[in-house]
Amino acid sequence: MARLDRATIIYPVNNETISVGSPLGGNIYFEVPEGLDEGEISLEITGAVRAPFFSAKSSHKTSLEEWRNIERHHPGAWADFESDKFLMQVPTSWIYDFDDPATMLRDYDIAMDVINDLLGKPRIHGTHTMFRHVDIIMREGFHTPGYPMINVTYDPDDPTDGKGTQTILGRPQYQPWQIFHELGHSH
Repeated sequence: MARLDRATIIYPVNNETISVGSPLGGNIYFEVPEGLDEGEISLEITGAVRAPFFSAKSSHKTSLEEWRNIERHHPGAWADFESDKFLMQVPTSWIYDFDDPATMLRDYDIAMDVINDLLGKPRIHGTHTMFRHVDIIMREGFHTPGYPMINVTYDPDDPTDGKGTQTILGRPQYQPWQIFHELGHSH
């Protein structure tokens, strides 16, 4: 067995203080039910290992200076890149030399607008139009749709020295056509 099929643990946020944990590690995400808008809230997470995060969301934007000097140096195993329309998670070992996620996310937002226009959907509709992730295996053996869409594999034992040369870190106009083909199956 290469890995567990699922490694997600869901905890309800139903008290002011909750404890969470996973023997497998991983990033922490808060899922807000679609349509719920309680405004911004403050959260404090203690005892976790910080992961690299670059946000181009309308509610929070990471500057390139913050990315280059702080965020990309966090030791968590997975790095997240997010806009209002696009989300991607890649191994942290791929991003230490990745200088400009802002341009990548801007171009993905343009591509997601085109896709949503073609599908007759609102440009922002409560979830990301595309969520990309990498894995050590492809579930179906070849390109497939999904949320997350996993069409790039990696070897966790192959050192990359932080060089962001993987295609997934490229701008959408340089991606293989299959990712947009598979996205069409998801909508």
